Amino acid sequence: MNTPRSFRDRVSGFATYMSGLRECAAAVEAGRKPSARALNSIGLDPKSFDGINWR
Repeated sequence: MNTPRSFRDRVSGFATYMSGLRECAAAVEAGRKPSARALNSIGLDPKSFDGINWR
C-alpha cells in the first residue's frame, strides 16, 4: 500500500532527480562517468552504465 507523500517530499524528490540529471549530463559531456549517487537518483544502475558505449 502506498502512503501519501507530502508536497515537501515530492518537491525534494524532484530536486534530487534534477540534480542527478545535471551531474550526469556534465560528467558525460566531460568524458567522465557520473557518480553512483547521481545515476541512482535518476533511476539507472551504476553497474549497467559501464556497458553503455557513450564515447
